[in-house]
Amino acid sequence: MTRFKYAAVAGVLLVTLLTAVILAVFHPYESTIRSRLDAAGAGNVIEEADELFERYPVDAGKDHWLSSGQWPPGITRLKPLTLHVTEDGVYIRCDKLFVEEQGIFVLRDGSTFVPEPWSDPAFEEIEARIYYYEVKG
Repeated sequence: MTRFKYAAVAGVLLVTLLTAVILAVFHPYESTIRSRLDAAGAGNVIEEADELFERYPVDAGKDHWLSSGQWPPGITRLKPLTLHVTEDGVYIRCDKLFVEEQGIFVLRDGSTFVPEPWSDPAFEEIEARIYYYEVKG
């Protein structure tokens, strides 16, 4: 390859990398996820999470990963990538980029778990028992 071709390939790679970084930094994950929650209805999501808690009771720290065919309809409206039930609550992963992920967390009623904004995952309360969560990896 000539120097010009190397420079052109390097330029394309640099633009691609910068685009990925900009999208990673400025992608409006939280607002997109909140609008999905508004469309699904927070009350419906809590009801369906409570049904999942009945179906999957606390089991000595065991997580229950559900396939998409097992997702309740209201939670499906959130367009999740994955859903798993833990002893603390339901994690509904809605977005993932590299090692980072974002989604909705529904706290199990009566849980002693306290979602904190400075932890990893970090939690931000949307309303009673429903949190936006973000994992930084």
